[in-house]
Amino acid sequence: SIPRYPSTAAITQRLNAFQQRCLRRILHISYLDHITNEAIHHQTRTRQLAEVVAERRFRFGGHVLRMAQTRIPKVAMLWTPGRGKRKQGRPKITWRRTFIEDLRAVNLSWDEAEAVAADRARWRLLCAQCAKGEFTTVVSFSISGLSLDHQTVSTVSRVRLIEREEESLSCFLRSCDAALCYLQELDKMVTTPHAKTAKASFLLPPVDVDLGYFLQAALQSAYICLLQRGHLAQGAHQLRRVLRVVESRGSQSFRKCAAMKLAQVLLNSVREDSYWPPLGPPPAAWLTREGAAASKDAVYPTVKPPQRYSTDCCFCPQDVVEEAVLLLLITESMTSGEAVISCLPDQSTARQTSLQNATSVYDLLTISMARRGQYAMLSEVCQK
Repeated sequence: SIPRYPSTAAITQRLNAFQQRCLRRILHISYLDHITNEAIHHQTRTRQLAEVVAERRFRFGGHVLRMAQTRIPKVAMLWTPGRGKRKQGRPKITWRRTFIEDLRAVNLSWDEAEAVAADRARWRLLCAQCAKGEFTTVVSFSISGLSLDHQTVSTVSRVRLIEREEESLSCFLRSCDAALCYLQELDKMVTTPHAKTAKASFLLPPVDVDLGYFLQAALQSAYICLLQRGHLAQGAHQLRRVLRVVESRGSQSFRKCAAMKLAQVLLNSVREDSYWPPLGPPPAAWLTREGAAASKDAVYPTVKPPQRYSTDCCFCPQDVVEEAVLLLLITESMTSGEAVISCLPDQSTARQTSLQNATSVYDLLTISMARRGQYAMLSEVCQK
């Protein structure tokens, strides 16, 4: 039965349309209400059926590839017809070809698939990447924002330029939230064990997630764009928003860079008397000075925001130096844990980069702790 159930564009469209009709009928929502499909999925906490089918097809393919060579499902999957020609009008797309397209989507060849399938943790990660609805959203918003941001402005009016800047910023904000949601879903897929392999999954090593160019651009472009335009309060607010998101495996390096950048902004641009708490919006005086009526995340809300940590019973800094020191201490612990101490010649570049990152953190720690005369604490940190 393997070659009889291919996935075509028509079947995918019919599955998604059927799912939307069922969900709207259950929720008593008409198409005349002008509620998007994305909002329906967010309200019901569901995904498109095509994504679920792609994920389960990829998971089933890995299960078959791990079988013995004599098992009938594996023989049927690996079998290729010899000479001969099928009759006219036969389906051109088979299940095997659809599975090969899934492998290409995660940069994996057919010859490498069997060896990779033996690593269950990596295969679960590839299963999550294959169901790429969120990733497509991230890439589309990132490309749209970067394209608008890099267009020439020689013959554009000032009004059109402001509209283009706002449109690119809205794309950056939405791509950032979509990227954080994608990383959280990816982390759930990797860390949630299957029922049959629950005991064995505890022995598996953690899987590293390569963010790639578009994910890194989606995570960083929003606050970089705000800071480059001189919107310091809104840039700091965006950095605080992304740092309150529940941490995932792929966002650790990004969180370290974001914490470092927020500490720099607080120490360089925020005075003691103009500080505002991390959980609140920027003050109206800051927004008025930057020509905004409200923060950008309130102007451009996302339909599916990422999961954030609860603010109940949490420690909240009371001044700018206290928040900067807290951020730098967290960054210092992450930097020291990733320090490269190997003296091998092939590790010289990584060792130099690690030294530069640590030097930057300790320089900012020295500046911030010296403001409060905390030289003993600074000495303890440097002696680690």
